[in-house]
Amino acid sequence: MAKKIFDFDYQGYFNEMFETTTVLMWSTQHAPFTFAFYLNKLYNFQLVRKDNITLKMPHSRRGTIDCTVFHHQSNVDHMAYLLIDSSGNVRDKTNNKKGTIFDKTLLLIGADSQELAKTIYDEMNEPATVSDNMLVQEREMTRREFIDSGILESVLFDFSNPDDMETTYFRNSLNDTSLEAKRQRFLNDQRNFVTDIMMTLDDLLPDFESDTNI
Repeated sequence: MAKKIFDFDYQGYFNEMFETTTVLMWSTQHAPFTFAFYLNKLYNFQLVRKDNITLKMPHSRRGTIDCTVFHHQSNVDHMAYLLIDSSGNVRDKTNNKKGTIFDKTLLLIGADSQELAKTIYDEMNEPATVSDNMLVQEREMTRREFIDSGILESVLFDFSNPDDMETTYFRNSLNDTSLEAKRQRFLNDQRNFVTDIMMTLDDLLPDFESDTNI
């Protein structure tokens, strides 16, 4: 009797993962530790440094990207956070762009990931606010330091539906056929990049239904 071989359904697995994963990306001038520090201070993520990883360079068969990794998982909130920094690969010695468009990638994994990601994205793009509350003033000062000292661009992604992916990038492309084609290629590239992150960091992906996480 021939032995049956069951192939793992990677496409189905990642489609399921993206249902509870929301992605933020930034173009920044921040060092990896500085960026993680601000996220911890503003959102209490408690990100800690993990071993570096090597990812495939987009649009390259042989090129690779060395990345710094920060991680935190809250079993109380059922949320996990993965921050990937590729800032050492964004520009070459002649200051030309290479590797990834964005140097910081944050994966928020959990049922409330979309709401939290939207809050962070909005805060990265809203003007300064005024308050009489001292705690609010202190946080606002930290937020403005974070943005003004190194945030160049913030982008929000929703890859939960592979046939209708959404992003805040290419906002005005829907009425332009050529731009919309570029938008779809861009979204596919970014989803593949995040999928590569998930595959490489599989041991850090949460399983909140497991008894070990209770």
